[in-house]
Amino acid sequence: MNSTSALRHRFETMVNLATIASGLAVLVVAGLIIRGLVSGRLTVSLNASKPPSVAAVIDDKTTTVNETTVHHAGARLAIVEFSDFECPFCGKYARDVFPLVRDQLVESGRVDYVFRNFPLEKIHHNALQASQRAECAGAQRKYWEMHDRIFARQPNILMSSLADEARALELDVPAFLSCTSAPQIKIERDISEGKRLGVGATPTFFIGTFDSTGTIRLVRRINGAVSFDAFKRVIDEVQKTIS
Repeated sequence: MNSTSALRHRFETMVNLATIASGLAVLVVAGLIIRGLVSGRLTVSLNASKPPSVAAVIDDKTTTVNETTVHHAGARLAIVEFSDFECPFCGKYARDVFPLVRDQLVESGRVDYVFRNFPLEKIHHNALQASQRAECAGAQRKYWEMHDRIFARQPNILMSSLADEARALELDVPAFLSCTSAPQIKIERDISEGKRLGVGATPTFFIGTFDSTGTIRLVRRINGAVSFDAFKRVIDEVQKTIS
């Protein structure tokens, strides 16, 4: 074999090896995607938008508080969250950001906090049951304790039985079991309110101001889980408009 033939043979061998490697890479990626779809691990991309750089300005939309609102006399602002207990982005917000929001913005009396259930049942099959547990704990004044407990357990949010959950929070077990077997009107109202406001993904947040009747007039919308600093900037901006 002369030098030209040898070079041609070497080049063709390299091309063939590259083609085979490329094909194997495609197969590996396709296999990971299929595996993710089967296991449900890729559903996270279906239910939340990427965090926005700024909050969207909105107008002519209003809402109200609900039974589990954290309320402070004199608060002029409100954060309204639409959330899904099985949504991984909601979970990250609940564990990493909400404690700061609660400590520095809510418990300081600066803002009220409204949590509304928005379970995406088509992709999160346990979210509705989790909302029921939270609401029924709320009927015994333990809503936020159950809220924190559920989000801390993602993705295994229903790892304990109803009775075990009730005992863990020192609830009246028979009352809790009876509650969770009944229709949850509040959850249905939350879902309807979210649809009315155009919510399609979780988490979605609205920032609003209270008028003289107690109605929340919504002025900003945040799609997706954002940092505490982003929340504080928006709150500061809205605060200036009413000061």
